[in-house]
Amino acid sequence: MIKRLFKYFVFIFILVIIILLIWSQFNSGSSLGNGYRLIDVRLDNVYILNNDKTIVVPTIVDHYENSSFIAGLRLPVRFLTCENGSSSEIRILNIKKFFLLNKESGRLTNFSDHKVFEEALSKFINLDSVSLDYSKFDVIWDKYSKLYARSSVSDCEPYPLGTKEHENSEK
Repeated sequence: MIKRLFKYFVFIFILVIIILLIWSQFNSGSSLGNGYRLIDVRLDNVYILNNDKTIVVPTIVDHYENSSFIAGLRLPVRFLTCENGSSSEIRILNIKKFFLLNKESGRLTNFSDHKVFEEALSKFINLDSVSLDYSKFDVIWDKYSKLYARSSVSDCEPYPLGTKEHENSEK
């Protein structure tokens, strides 16, 4: 009887663990409010979703949020498929990008110019209260560019049209 009860307990315990693992996969990411979630797969693959649709493409290197907007810094990426589809690679591009996302309207504005970004941001909030770490651009680029120097993507190509990876790659 005790053996049977123990087996039942172990079965229930394992079942609960499996359910929690599955649940965590579907509910990954940090909530940013209004249905927006920050998905942090790894440093070269951080992005924002809303209703499972990618709103801000990878990779976000830093962000600031308040109740009405999300401002951030990002380095664009290219998703590559390699060895005839048997593996994939992500390559960060050393191009500084900035974004401002209005959480109420869903309007996303992308910027390539730091000064234009800060001018737009200053219309919403005092810039002194915004904490964005611009040094992360260089920190992340330095880390990944050293890794790229040790690996080749000569047999890789961009993901095909219509794939999530293609849609999230810098054009």
